[in-house]
Amino acid sequence: MRCMAARRGVNGALGAALYLAPAWTAIPQTLTAASLFPSPERFKAAELRICDAGNEALLAMWGRLGLTPEIYSDQQFAIWVSKPQR
Repeated sequence: MRCMAARRGVNGALGAALYLAPAWTAIPQTLTAASLFPSPERFKAAELRICDAGNEALLAMWGRLGLTPEIYSDQQFAIWVSKPQR
């Protein structure tokens, strides 16, 4: 795997660079903006921002993989599959 990645000029698997890296970048950026010892109110707000950033990043990653979730109000869902971005 390492040899294959080196040939592609990537320091890891190509999938990690294409799909995982963009999703992961959003989370530390949001964490950096959060206070280390916030009040309970600010903690709740920061937690919601971090969860929202992670959720958006994950959905974007799924989209790049060709997966589109559809979530219904009765807690059921569907996942639509198409070709991934490459």
